[in-house]
Amino acid sequence: MKDLDNALKDAYLNLETDDHSPFSIDGYRELKIKISELIVQLFDESIRTAKRSKVEIVSPSHVQKAADYLVKKPHSIKSSLINIVGSLFIGATLSNIISMIVYSGEYPKVAIFITIVLGIAGAFMLGINLAKDY
Repeated sequence: MKDLDNALKDAYLNLETDDHSPFSIDGYRELKIKISELIVQLFDESIRTAKRSKVEIVSPSHVQKAADYLVKKPHSIKSSLINIVGSLFIGATLSNIISMIVYSGEYPKVAIFITIVLGIAGAFMLGINLAKDY
């Protein structure tokens, strides 16, 4: 905790200035509060990241991963829509496959083709969004 206190003190010292422009006095005070909160969150997340790596010492890469995690941008509406449609396609494919197994019988080639196309399209859509995250 001593390290955290030192980091907070350093941040406050760097922010101590007479010129607050373009911030108002209240805006600058709020900025300092939010910076303190972010430092505490980064400190805690860096430790969690190091523990997930099963090490005792927090390395620069742990701090970078923690910072990336804390400032990760939310998905766009387009990305969320692609995820939803891809998941629906995968769900429809699984539903069709299960019904084909349970009600074993003759199925039209068109139904089998549509099931395969939905599965491939759904997997492709989900794969695109997963690839964007990494």
